[in-house]
Amino acid sequence: MELLLIQSLLENGVLDFDRLVLQEYKNVGLSELEAMTLIRLRKLRLQGFVRLQPDKLAELFSITPDQVYQTLDKLLHGDFLTIQITKNEEGKEMESFHVDRSVHKMISGIEKRIEFAQTKLSKIYDTPEEAIVDYLETSFQRQLTPIDIEIIKKWLIEDHYDLVLIKQAIIDTVKANKTSISFVDTLLMKKSKKKAKPSDATYSEQKPIALQSFFDSWKKE
Repeated sequence: MELLLIQSLLENGVLDFDRLVLQEYKNVGLSELEAMTLIRLRKLRLQGFVRLQPDKLAELFSITPDQVYQTLDKLLHGDFLTIQITKNEEGKEMESFHVDRSVHKMISGIEKRIEFAQTKLSKIYDTPEEAIVDYLETSFQRQLTPIDIEIIKKWLIEDHYDLVLIKQAIIDTVKANKTSISFVDTLLMKKSKKKAKPSDATYSEQKPIALQSFFDSWKKE
């Protein structure tokens, strides 16, 4: 969705900024404090404040100025918060902040999930590896590296992790706001110690029944 359209929807009250942020902040990798900061910045903007005021934010949230600066830095680097420098009629530089890009990022995330849900209904996977790669790339919203693929192969061929265990580890990784295969690998090692490994785990080149139940369970999340 184009940024100008988003700004128009916000100004006309069609989009509820607060509700969108509270619903989507975890999906875009933000903490609760960062989400609340975005909401507060939006309110300040509507009240006519255009310059960032870290001290005011620290007072509102009862946190230290260092915590505020760290939060603002994260939002700036993630493109959830932008600062624009303009000149007034007298040629004096004026600073103003905006949070509209955060809406663009969150809506883009929703669109990707909808596209994935539509694709998943018709997509057929030939192997567990293909299914896991697709699920990881969708969950992490990035393309996996050749090293990542080799780790996935190891999960299936050497470690004999079952699909349900792998899926749960990926879900737990996303909930922890991580997008690292190594983090998934660590969780799998911990989880596998709590249950016995199957002695004769084999994977057919046919489209296994396990894949169907694996994907059917996604819909229940």
